[in-house]
Amino acid sequence: MTLKTKEGDLESSSPHQRSNGSEIEVSVASHTPVLEQSFGLISACATGVTTGNSWAVLGGGIVASLYNGGSPGVIYEFIVVSIFYGFIGASIAELASAVPSSGGVYQWATITAGPRYGRICGWFAGWLNGLAWAFAVASNCVMLSNMIVYAYGLYHPDFVPERWQIYICYLIISWGCCFTVMFAQRALSFISRLGSFLIMAGFLIAVIVCAVMPSQTGSGYASNAVIWKEWNNLTGYSSTGFVFISGMLNGAFAIGAIDCVTHIAEEIPDARRSIPKALACQVIMGLITGFCYLVAIFYATNDLSAIINGDSICPLGDIYLQATGSKAGSVGLLVVSICPILCATVGCYITTGRTFYALGRGDATPFSRHIGAVSRTWGSPFYSTLACGIFMTCIGAIYVGSLTAFNAFIGSYAVLTTISYLLAILPHMLSGRKYLRPGPFSLGRYGAAVNAVACAYIVVTIVVFCFPYTMPVSAESMNYTCVIVTGLSALVALWWFVHGRKNYIGPGVDVAHDMSSLPSPRSSIPRERLSNKLKSVTFTGSRKVKCDERQADGCRVCEHAGLACAGYAVTLCWVTDEKQKPAGERSRRRKIHPDQPNLASLSDDDISRILSRLDAVSNPSEPSTVTMGPFSMFSAKLSPAPLSHPDTLTDSGKPDDHLAQNIEPTGLREDRYSEIAPSEDVTAFLDNELPFPPRERAMLNNHRTTDRPQAALSPISQSPSLLDREVHPHWSVVHERQETEEREEEEEDANLQVSVPQPRAKRRRLLFPHNRELSMPLFQDHYTSILLHHYMNHVADLLQPVLHPRNPWKTIYFPSALQGCPDLFLAQTSTSASCASISLFHSLLSSAAFHLHNATNTSSNASPIFHTLGIRHRIKALQALNSIPIQVTNPQLYTVYLTAMLALVTIDTMVEEDASDFPVHLNGCKQLRQLPHSITMPSDANNQVQSICNVLTLLARTTSHDVEPLPWKSRETLLSSPLRFLSNDRSVEYIYGVTPILGILLWKTCDIAQHLAFYKGRPTPPDLVHECEILRDELLTWHIDSESFYLITSDQQTNLEIVHCQARAFHAAVLIFYHRTIPSHNNSINIQSRVRSIWVNLTQAENLKEDYIGANKRTAPMSWPAFIASCEATDREPWIEWWTRIQGYGIGNFRRQWQIIQQIWAIMDANEDMTDWRDALRQTGKLILPI
Repeated sequence: MTLKTKEGDLESSSPHQRSNGSEIEVSVASHTPVLEQSFGLISACATGVTTGNSWAVLGGGIVASLYNGGSPGVIYEFIVVSIFYGFIGASIAELASAVPSSGGVYQWATITAGPRYGRICGWFAGWLNGLAWAFAVASNCVMLSNMIVYAYGLYHPDFVPERWQIYICYLIISWGCCFTVMFAQRALSFISRLGSFLIMAGFLIAVIVCAVMPSQTGSGYASNAVIWKEWNNLTGYSSTGFVFISGMLNGAFAIGAIDCVTHIAEEIPDARRSIPKALACQVIMGLITGFCYLVAIFYATNDLSAIINGDSICPLGDIYLQATGSKAGSVGLLVVSICPILCATVGCYITTGRTFYALGRGDATPFSRHIGAVSRTWGSPFYSTLACGIFMTCIGAIYVGSLTAFNAFIGSYAVLTTISYLLAILPHMLSGRKYLRPGPFSLGRYGAAVNAVACAYIVVTIVVFCFPYTMPVSAESMNYTCVIVTGLSALVALWWFVHGRKNYIGPGVDVAHDMSSLPSPRSSIPRERLSNKLKSVTFTGSRKVKCDERQADGCRVCEHAGLACAGYAVTLCWVTDEKQKPAGERSRRRKIHPDQPNLASLSDDDISRILSRLDAVSNPSEPSTVTMGPFSMFSAKLSPAPLSHPDTLTDSGKPDDHLAQNIEPTGLREDRYSEIAPSEDVTAFLDNELPFPPRERAMLNNHRTTDRPQAALSPISQSPSLLDREVHPHWSVVHERQETEEREEEEEDANLQVSVPQPRAKRRRLLFPHNRELSMPLFQDHYTSILLHHYMNHVADLLQPVLHPRNPWKTIYFPSALQGCPDLFLAQTSTSASCASISLFHSLLSSAAFHLHNATNTSSNASPIFHTLGIRHRIKALQALNSIPIQVTNPQLYTVYLTAMLALVTIDTMVEEDASDFPVHLNGCKQLRQLPHSITMPSDANNQVQSICNVLTLLARTTSHDVEPLPWKSRETLLSSPLRFLSNDRSVEYIYGVTPILGILLWKTCDIAQHLAFYKGRPTPPDLVHECEILRDELLTWHIDSESFYLITSDQQTNLEIVHCQARAFHAAVLIFYHRTIPSHNNSINIQSRVRSIWVNLTQAENLKEDYIGANKRTAPMSWPAFIASCEATDREPWIEWWTRIQGYGIGNFRRQWQIIQQIWAIMDANEDMTDWRDALRQTGKLILPI
């Protein structure tokens, strides 16, 4: 196989895209963490130390704190503030360990504030934190500029520094650091390590020089009393306590960059454990280096009054000048300070850019499509960092105009950061810490006390830090921090009402592995407002689709309306308020259904062609095939079902020879539907065979008496639909020809009778909706319409556990399959993509046919018809896919290939007979995904299809007869598989009723089982045993409240309850599977109580579905938990009842699972020594995919 890819410049971080971040631990919700993992634990610690850079920052702003007590005040205030920031750091470390994300407090505030206030708390926390870090960058740039200009002035006595000169230096430093972050993503970890080395080296040099030089120059040292005892209050305030607290500002500015390392969480492996360690390293190193540095420079300074009363642009330079007694010594020490501060500025740019990058992903910023994107060329949040550079330029310009205004912005850093921390920590404490499940680092029972101390400190200092620095106050000495903080908060609030209230998506709260979160902030958007927004998306006359699905990320109209889709479907219907008008008075306005993702979009010409093709079309040319491709192994066995099967017999009882004679294994043959006599009225047949409730039957009969379109399942269309009349001017001619053909069919089929015996089990009612958009005769054969209608309205719903508008079997499989429909002339049969679409088209028809065969009574005449159609379309699907070599040239092509392969598994799910081909199909998917760059193509459709593949592959591993032994290398190998389950596969919540957390736990169980199999009979590595214990703890501590289910909105409460039941059942099944797979490395659990729990939850889910608008909601359960529990059950009666109950869904795989379970029971009953149902499964020799 060969692969060709085309890469754009940006990887958008819009919802539902693939994560390359710390796949288990890191989460950015439905957003895409596409940043490379370029940091490790050491470089993360280095980033914290470098960005904090406490000793150098302390020296740069030391004059402000000297007013508040002199040398003792500075030292003691710094110690106290470091202790309090230790409480803040512990609180943040706990949050970061639970939910590591580049959003930091933005993400945590959304979670801890709960579903009611989380959205707005996250909004303010993210913005205030981002602005604070922007001011930190500006502060560092000015500090560096002052040092450089001061050093120049020492050797040029006549030089008088001007603000514009400092601003020029400021711009050079700012843009130099900005470009470094933008274009040198892979070098950032090296820069962090270099910065930490320079900080430690500079610290040692500065301390040693300041400690030694006074004795060498003869200037001597300051007295102990001056350093430790003599309190010097120059603020004008009488309260010593108030002066002490206000003097903590400089220490807070130096040590307060406490959350910097959390913003690179997506770039750190094992972030849940590494981030708390990096935070601890940052605080401890900041305290040690800051304290030692202050003591050294104060002992080396004999005249503090000269420093306080001087007007130098760099007081630290004057301190160094006193300490060394020479200009060279002062400049040398300044250079030692400049280098680490420069690296710290790069770190601040990293933090600021990542913060606004996370905000952009949630559509919280202007131009969020670019701000929230990662450059695929440079691997960095390019535009968010660029926007920060532009913002720094504007802030620096204020310095030229007003030093007071600039200092007000810079001084607000400490207040803004602590407010953002408060918005995350305070709700966490007030809510009883219930919205967040602890990570590896947890404060446990001391958490509430630690949070309380941190919040108390923040509240007090926010107030005190807004008071004037000195008294009496003047316009020049006024502290404008309160004005800046209030003004910025007001602007953020205004932007909320202008943009955020309607469009803000939020971080999605797709939490990390085993973490909690909340329902989506989007769920709080009133449904009425969304519906009004959608009603504006209408058009008249032209059929041009307003939302351009062909754009890489869509036009974002849907996101602005609060929807998750990235493109509109091409299906057109009448505006709702026009439906009640007579046909002649309708305004011919149409709207677009906003429930289809961006995949297999059709051009405007294609749409017009589909809408206009109402008459029969000729068959397309037959493509030639070759024996190549991933399914060539089927060429020798692609024969129909055994001719002795009762469903393949004709009315005369003889085998259907046409089926064996007219289908060749290496070519695509035209349909021979004419050989199968159709029912006189298939709609009437289905009405009887699949009974409607009385109320629905009356509605349907009343519907049929109107002038609305006839059912798509009816081969006799008595009148065209309104849509047909508009787009086809010659309907009468077509209608006459169709009536003639139908009369001939009626004469041929006069003797065909449909028997309707009682159903064998409790059946799900397959109610056909009134909006029968497939009633148009788009397809040459009426059976194609029957099967496509049945697939869209029944099979696609059955394949997911809850109804959801983003059903991939409707929104991805079906649009791609239409590309391969021969009657629509959209497929170019000479291309590989068209052959894949053709295969997908026949797979959908086959799955629908097999389901109709299962749902109807086998004694009816229609049942063998549908069975034969299912066999034919399955063979054609395999032949079409087998005829192509796979070459991935773009993301959509890759997705179509993968979808076509997975659709074959769907056929196996619907077939009642033994279907053991799914391992071949899943292996083909694995080979496709292992092609270079295949898995890194981000799109919503691609992510959903890969999620389906992940789940199917995972469940197939749990019932595999053999476990492939693998040697244990390290914990990283357990997390490094590119094909493993990902923490941001949130779509599996509505696709299969499982959560990413549980999927990851089950995947790890299977992986560990492979490693344990390798060491069977040999000593097990201690690390592997420890990993088993970690996995056990994660399983035992899981709770349903730790899951978000944010894709199931709050207005779908019954759906949410059904998903909760499915998730609880899945968790209990994973625990049971863990117990059987890793028996020697877990605490004993009560298996039968877990089995009972599974039965209770699955039964409750079925009851909820029956009560949820009657039987109209046709969604089948996820059967893997039931399969595991049934095999383990000692009380089997409830499971006999449950499996009998679900047979009414008509899914063949349910029947096969039930048969295998009974065989397992028989084997285990006959052999009392057999305790593991997997051994019994091996004895059956059957392969099963329990879905």
